[in-house]
Amino acid sequence: MKFFTLMIITITVPDHGEMQSVLVYPSYEACGEALPAVYETIRPHYPDSMAQCHVTPHLSASLRPKARPKGLDQ
Repeated sequence: MKFFTLMIITITVPDHGEMQSVLVYPSYEACGEALPAVYETIRPHYPDSMAQCHVTPHLSASLRPKARPKGLDQ
């Protein structure tokens, strides 16, 4: 089963403090694949930043049962 995953980006802005932004991904794998591109875009401007992927308890996809074929003996 797949769960929605949040990418939490924390940026320390000089003279303004810490700010956070959140991006939602359909799975931990999707978040992990996007992490380098997102983080490397921010880091040159805000070197004290960080980004992490956190899995939520909310399903983004699940296995669906298949209908029993007609004529199947029980």
